[in-house]
Amino acid sequence: MSRLNPLRYLNSKSSVVRLGLPFAAMMVLGSMGLAHLAQARYDYHDQKTKLLAKKEVLKLDANRKPFNVQEEYWKLASKKKDWDDWDMVRVPRPEEQENAAVMKAGG
Repeated sequence: MSRLNPLRYLNSKSSVVRLGLPFAAMMVLGSMGLAHLAQARYDYHDQKTKLLAKKEVLKLDANRKPFNVQEEYWKLASKKKDWDDWDMVRVPRPEEQENAAVMKAGG
């Protein structure tokens, strides 16, 4: 029998053939499979971002003037009217609110 099936002889004598080779094969194939799945994930993400980028490009108006930070600052500064007219008001703490409620209820 052992002459007819040499793998059976190797399998019975060596644990490397019986356990090591399948383990190594699973590690290699698993790594390749996970790499393929990860690449598919990144390709899907890239495709989605490119689609959004194309939509944003179509929404842009060619006649719009460029953004200027200093100009926006001056617009906001001209809108402030009473920014210097304010009073500092102390906000009561939660413990003080509880004490005030007890004082009102009790006396």
